Amino acid sequence: VNHEADTDISLLVPITDTECKEGRSKQESLYVPDKDSQESEDDINYVQGESLKQLNRFLQLRDTSPVRHVLSVPWNVAQSRTKRRYVRKAEQCASAVMEVLAPEDSNCLWRELCEREVNRRTTGGKKAFDDLDKVVDKLVDCKKTEVWAREMKQQLRSSKQYLKSDCK
Repeated sequence: VNHEADTDISLLVPITDTECKEGRSKQESLYVPDKDSQESEDDINYVQGESLKQLNRFLQLRDTSPVRHVLSVPWNVAQSRTKRRYVRKAEQCASAVMEVLAPEDSNCLWRELCEREVNRRTTGGKKAFDDLDKVVDKLVDCKKTEVWAREMKQQLRSSKQYLKSDCK
């Protein structure tokens, strides 16, 4: 893999050296095929295990403790202590990646990523309130008064402000 300084994120597929039967080494890709391809459960388990090994190698290079266990139950039924442990480990992993991507500005990159997620989530909420606003307009057509419509829209706007501040 060419390690020269790139100005953007490269789409190179990692290559590993594997020893052949004859004692020579050959290069293999760690490419993960599309989900549409027919993979057996063994293939999926292999890829998952290999991904964990590669992640732990990366974490070792970054002086971060390895991932010792992967989540074995659905998130919504996991205990709160388990969730806290996985969130903490995910933060460590993401932070290590941010430091590689933006060594001088990893905190800025992290903050931008979080803000983008908040904006993405609040945009969906804004659309819901805009849709309710249209419903109020339709109700006016059904003999509700203009005063009632203004009051409803004001209540919707104040609720939207409340939710927006909750997300940030």
